[in-house]
Amino acid sequence: MFTIGWSPIILGLVILALIAYSTAVKRQRQPKLDFPSAEIDESDWHGSLMRAKTKFGLEPFLFGTHDKTLILPHHLLEELKNLPDNQISFQDQVASLLLGQFSGIAKHDLQPLIKTLNHDVTRNLQAVLASLQEEVRFAVGKEIGQCKDWTSIRVLQSFQRIVARSTAQLFVGPSLCRDVDWLEITLGFTKAVTKAVLDIQCTPKAIRPFTMLISAPARHILYYRRRCHLKIRPTLDAMTLSLTRAGGQKQVGDNELNLPRWLLKHGQMTGGKHDVDLLEDNILAASFAAIHTTSFTLTNVVFDLAAHPDVADVLRTEITEVLEHSEEGNITKSEMPKLRKLDSAINESLRMHPMSSAATQRIVTAKEGITLSTGQCLPVGTRFAFGQALQTDAMAEKHLQPRPHQPPLDEYCPFRFSDLRAEDGEANKHQLVSSNIENTVFGYGRHACPGRFFASNEIKTILIEMLIRYDFALSPSSRGSGVTGSRPATQARFLGYYPDENGAVVFKERTSREA
Repeated sequence: MFTIGWSPIILGLVILALIAYSTAVKRQRQPKLDFPSAEIDESDWHGSLMRAKTKFGLEPFLFGTHDKTLILPHHLLEELKNLPDNQISFQDQVASLLLGQFSGIAKHDLQPLIKTLNHDVTRNLQAVLASLQEEVRFAVGKEIGQCKDWTSIRVLQSFQRIVARSTAQLFVGPSLCRDVDWLEITLGFTKAVTKAVLDIQCTPKAIRPFTMLISAPARHILYYRRRCHLKIRPTLDAMTLSLTRAGGQKQVGDNELNLPRWLLKHGQMTGGKHDVDLLEDNILAASFAAIHTTSFTLTNVVFDLAAHPDVADVLRTEITEVLEHSEEGNITKSEMPKLRKLDSAINESLRMHPMSSAATQRIVTAKEGITLSTGQCLPVGTRFAFGQALQTDAMAEKHLQPRPHQPPLDEYCPFRFSDLRAEDGEANKHQLVSSNIENTVFGYGRHACPGRFFASNEIKTILIEMLIRYDFALSPSSRGSGVTGSRPATQARFLGYYPDENGAVVFKERTSREA
């Protein structure tokens, strides 16, 4: 029986991690920067950012309290997006932000994980999608249920569990994908990391090591890492033994399309042997990324659709038309792109409610620093980022202009992007997975999100099941009334945006799976 307390093992892990964290903090001390700082009202982070953007215009400025990030003007993104890791580092930024010395996230080389997501997952998306749809049906049935009458559901909590269940098939394989302990481990780890990051962001650097020593979320991180080790080690040991006996040449079978198999193929090794500890950290990191980002996105989309039931009806019609030509009710990889309106509605919710107000966050690693085309120098250790492109919640309205004949960018327009794609020569642009100067939700440049194609398909698969299976609204009285309601608010904290964790929507099972 596991308990979260100061057991000798947990205490020892905390002390070791604390030493590593203290060393990392000293090594990552930020340089003194000769840029103006934004005035921060900690009760209004979003307003503080908007006022700073209006005040400084196209000039760089520092944003934050204890961890200040240099916000660069968008026009500099093109010159920095492809710089190598020995000049600006994505991994160092992730490890710093997500407490890598404690959490294990980005603590080790991320290249095997990036290769796996970029090549293996994307290349095998058709097979992955088939098993994903089966897991989504199971997960939605477990977490939402029948809902014969209007039932209030706390959206974020439900989607965190649905995403955790749905991704487990890919991340740990069939032996653990429906294991209740594994579900608890990945959910607990994700929530602990999120809470620890928020705690640290509002703590002065001088006392952070002490804060981490007494922090309940930090203790929980190590507790869930320990449980992960005990739970998944037998499975990983069996995989590595099988690969070793095959001389490293074992082909991955159709029933073995999962993250650990592919990570082993890409050389998760130390001293010539497969590094199972490193494997564990990367699997937990991938689970965290999937649960955290995908559940936030889904929550915001459902909040928007619940506030606009007429939009949900349009999406059901589109989905039904595609499903009519599919086999056994499954949508294939080639059919998914036909859901242009669904893609657009997700993209619009992300535009209005991004995960972060900052894109392409990096740390300068070049010892001599880097010099911008403006002549300004960013010394080694500088944390910098860009405002999200096209996000009203990320940039001052004066810096944004809608396309001709489209509503203002502060207005929810679910088919904004599908309308753009209907124009001549635009069919393959403006997609959810697009990564360009106009769409930086998944990053831009060398380190654009490698898992965005899987994430996009997972988000759509879950929404398809939700839309076909349920009616949902902000309240029973708003369903079918044609009147939009007030969606649960998004909260800002530093550069991040968080959907209301207690925000609820009412669900009722549909009598037919057709529109």
